[in-house]
Amino acid sequence: MIRIGVSNYLATVQRSLENCAPSISLAIDMIVKNSRAGRILWVLGNGGSLAIAQHFAQDLLKLGNVRAIAINCPSLISAYANDDGFENVYFNPLSKLRTRDDLVMIFSCSGSSRNYEKFMAAGSIPIISVVGTNGGFLKQNSDLFIHVKTPDYQVAETAFCVIADLILKNLMFKNERKSRK
Repeated sequence: MIRIGVSNYLATVQRSLENCAPSISLAIDMIVKNSRAGRILWVLGNGGSLAIAQHFAQDLLKLGNVRAIAINCPSLISAYANDDGFENVYFNPLSKLRTRDDLVMIFSCSGSSRNYEKFMAAGSIPIISVVGTNGGFLKQNSDLFIHVKTPDYQVAETAFCVIADLILKNLMFKNERKSRK
């Protein structure tokens, strides 16, 4: 027996995305500008959000013609977590791999994971955050904040997939229009 109906769940996801369209449009513009300048988009997340980040980065590279990379190598992440602490799993590799003008996009249900704090404090790289719940510290510390308004992590991650798909579809459309000219 299904206790939560499909229609109710989809309505919940839709409500969580209300008012996100302007921020999604700005994210598309930032990604396009970053891509045209030949820079990399680093896509980050933890847990299920990392899986979304990984899928999004591969689709951006393959279908969106965007140089996108998700830091998702388990041995890299666990090496930094073990040797330098979980708060450094993104800061330390990004400090070695990124250029100052690259762009970071973070998917985070809570917006409060410690592994984002350190490189955000460094402040030298623009950050787009896609966050659920109350937004956490990412709300105040991102250059662009896309707020998925829900306390439910599963609804937030479903909404993250929708946002990623919207961005990808729009980039693909821009690429099609560009190739027709």
